[in-house]
Amino acid sequence: MREDVLAQRMFMAGCLGLPWLWVVNVMYFRSQDDNDNEEEEEGVRQERDKWVKRSMYGAFVVLSAWAAWIVVFLSQKDSFGPEWFIMSQEEGDKTGW
Repeated sequence: MREDVLAQRMFMAGCLGLPWLWVVNVMYFRSQDDNDNEEEEEGVRQERDKWVKRSMYGAFVVLSAWAAWIVVFLSQKDSFGPEWFIMSQEEGDKTGW
């Protein structure tokens, strides 16, 4: 499989709810740059780099939002109240758990 198609598929899979694939995409193709073979076509390389950059930007945004959520939640956990942590008896009866 051509590298640009693989990079595009990994980016699209990250868009469908698996953003960790963006990180894998960046790490995999950055290591491929170290072992760069000269026989690769320039158009394929440019297309691959386009999808790897998009994966890098997407991973940065998602990981930044996740880190911000963790910081806000941990610093403000007293204001969230116990219903965020413990299910009440009434809620347990509704769900059957």
